[in-house]
Amino acid sequence: MSPIVMMFSATQIVDSTVASFARFSDEFAENAGILSAQNSIYVSPDGKYRIHYLDVIRDDGGRELRTPARINSRTGIIEIAKKYYIRHTVGGRKWTNWHEFSHLWRNREQANELEADKNAIMIYLALGNPTIEAYNGVLRIFRNSPSNLNRKRYDELNKFIREATGKINNQQLKQAA
Repeated sequence: MSPIVMMFSATQIVDSTVASFARFSDEFAENAGILSAQNSIYVSPDGKYRIHYLDVIRDDGGRELRTPARINSRTGIIEIAKKYYIRHTVGGRKWTNWHEFSHLWRNREQANELEADKNAIMIYLALGNPTIEAYNGVLRIFRNSPSNLNRKRYDELNKFIREATGKINNQQLKQAA
């Protein structure tokens, strides 16, 4: 049996923005269940990224939003709602973090959700995370807001994940041969 060849690891990432966020994001996702969420602010070691950890996220009118996370495009601060975020697996949390990161630091069109999904999936999978967790991250978000638009978005992402993992698997087979 051939060994599994990983495409990347956090230490091999050339892009300093992605490498810096990867370490911070992973640590936060792994420890979210024990971290305080009472309006706590967590800052990456390099000071570039900030997570405002809240019990819940509220809109300007004070109404609770059912989203696990969002990013402020002006400040770059990621808001995370512990109530919804900790319901995800650690892998799902990592995918959520990459989605929010992508809005500001990877997307060509900041507000484009599908573009952020795809960027998050590519980074997430390239770091060697399991494919099933990419699906879980996507499905948990859509479960809270079912619609024809989200069904179409899921279908697009399903196709995207299948194509991405097929390319990665083919490269791994070539490298192992």
